[in-house]
Amino acid sequence: MATLSISSHELNTPFLSHLLYAPVSIPVASSPSPSIYRVLVDSGATINLIHKSVVFFLGLTVEPHLGLLATLADGKTALSCSGYVSLSCTIADVSYSGTFFVAPLGAQSLIFGMPYLERENPVIDWQAKTLTPRSNPLSPTPPFHSPDQPLVLSNPPDLPNPQPKCHLP
Repeated sequence: MATLSISSHELNTPFLSHLLYAPVSIPVASSPSPSIYRVLVDSGATINLIHKSVVFFLGLTVEPHLGLLATLADGKTALSCSGYVSLSCTIADVSYSGTFFVAPLGAQSLIFGMPYLERENPVIDWQAKTLTPRSNPLSPTPPFHSPDQPLVLSNPPDLPNPQPKCHLP
């Protein structure tokens, strides 16, 4: 299976200036200091995703969840998610805990999708490419999506079995 990959040179070109990245701090059990990753914030992703190599490096426990496919924006390319992890991290100086599905993401370490955006509802300046937490979150301790529950997605009438879709650059 082929995976979509973008080189580091392509990530720094004006052509891809519509991408919004933010630093995220993740605690590492074997280290006194956290690991810092550059994550893609993607409003087109219906799930949060984490690269399988990041999961391995952090020593996270993966819960199996076979069969979930993350479909790319072209509608043809799909990444198979091998499971999920529960992850706690800090983004924009705010703690966040959520479910992240494990997949081979190419150049992306993590993708914060709609579960993050809906729960935290940050202020995003798309021109300046900044993400700022709101002073009054909608809910201080909202529940996160449980992988044991099906994802509820809008389904066009001509598609009998929807697959969660996420946009990857």
